[in-house]
Amino acid sequence: MLAYIDFRGSLLTGPIETFTCVVGTMVQEAFASSPAIREACEASISGHARTLEADIEAAMARYKVTGVTARSLALHTQAVLQGSFILAKATGGPEAAADSVAHLKRYFTLLFRP
Repeated sequence: MLAYIDFRGSLLTGPIETFTCVVGTMVQEAFASSPAIREACEASISGHARTLEADIEAAMARYKVTGVTARSLALHTQAVLQGSFILAKATGGPEAAADSVAHLKRYFTLLFRP
């Protein structure tokens, strides 16, 4: 997971539109007016979160983390990443997004400490 978070942080370069998520933007704009778009966006974001669950489950077992689920942590990861893209757009640069990704890494490091 830490490598995944580092990877996502490494993508925060170049013009904002090259690293932000069109799905996240679409759902923000059309969630109330188009159920079909909302459902497609949810499937995309949740589908990506599902790809993280096995790694999170393995880390939870290794570090004996309880009180959370792999699913909730995977979705939290996506929420932080999507939120970081919003901050990048709002501030006109990747710095706030990079800070959010760094905070996410600190959270996982603290949660899964030996």
